[in-house]
Amino acid sequence: MTLLERDEKNREEARNEERIRFAQKLIKRGCDDDFILETTELSVEGIKTLRSELGM
Repeated sequence: MTLLERDEKNREEARNEERIRFAQKLIKRGCDDDFILETTELSVEGIKTLRSELGM
């Protein structure tokens, strides 16, 4: 793996982590799954998992 590939992988992981944090905030505020899907581009399964982890 080249340095450029590693950097791109790290950036993508950071973007995904930010999407997850944002989705968690939206879940806590009571937003519906359609809105969360549209704004974060996470998967339905990912949002369900987050809801479960948050006990929501």
